[in-house]
Amino acid sequence: MPADNEFLEQLQARLAADPTANWTAEETSVSRLSKEEFRARLGYVPGPDELSLEERVQRSEEHRDVVRAAAAEAPPEWNWTNMNGIARSFVNPIRDQGSCGSCVAFGVTATIEAAARIAENIAYTDPNGNVLPELSPAQLFYCGGSYGCRNGWYPSAAFQYAERVGIVPESCFPYTPGDQPCNLCNDWQNELTVISGYSWTSDPSMMKAWLTTAPLTTCFTIYEDFRHYSGGVYKHRWGGQEGGHCVCVVGYNDYEQAWLCKNQWNTGWGQVPRFENEQYQPGLERGYFKIGYGECGIDATMWKVDGFSRIYTQY
Repeated sequence: MPADNEFLEQLQARLAADPTANWTAEETSVSRLSKEEFRARLGYVPGPDELSLEERVQRSEEHRDVVRAAAAEAPPEWNWTNMNGIARSFVNPIRDQGSCGSCVAFGVTATIEAAARIAENIAYTDPNGNVLPELSPAQLFYCGGSYGCRNGWYPSAAFQYAERVGIVPESCFPYTPGDQPCNLCNDWQNELTVISGYSWTSDPSMMKAWLTTAPLTTCFTIYEDFRHYSGGVYKHRWGGQEGGHCVCVVGYNDYEQAWLCKNQWNTGWGQVPRFENEQYQPGLERGYFKIGYGECGIDATMWKVDGFSRIYTQY
């Protein structure tokens, strides 16, 4: 990136001149990274049973009209970070994958954490919210058979590991970006949260219905303009393709025609997790983004947790 961030200045001018652009671009924590440094914060490589990035984009574009329609099986809006209008959040805090292509581990871990909270009806913001710990993306990534930081991973393999082995708390294997040996704590077998299965769908109406039961995992194509996103409903407007990325989807809104997603680039990027019709709640972290239905392959396929064989609680 140029030292004066010329790309950002040109992007802001393009967005200002585009009446269909309803998102904002600013200096973010990833704005001035080199291409190599930025791409190190992605990491989705489609697996043998998954669509390619190009096929995901095409699939989303093909069913854009379907996803834009209100789903008969689901309400017109949903947000797991703001349940019942009182900011009761079932989503753990924003994290930072750092300079490692571990996005799949973070997106899948966030989905499993939220599904466990919903199954136990223990929100992160409840007085007893710390009974359910943050789970370890390090274990999922470094022990789960990934290809390493430079090569990334894919969701179906991550969910299979979470079903076959399970995931320990973050305290049992803290995450550090950069390839590491699988180094679990001594009592790790007794601290596992294990899913009983997972499912995927390419039906946008089903995605919305599933989201009313728990957050989902999805992957999409990242373009250069996305690194500067600071709020609004993102739609790709300018810049080349940077790679594939996976995140956790925590809500949707048919009025804004957008998905709400939790990213893992820390809180110096993105926006707070709310839609325009929701009352602002103090203390909300940046790190989320809204993305338009049918954009960048975001809704080509999504994955969900079917249930749990075991949910580890502490204290």
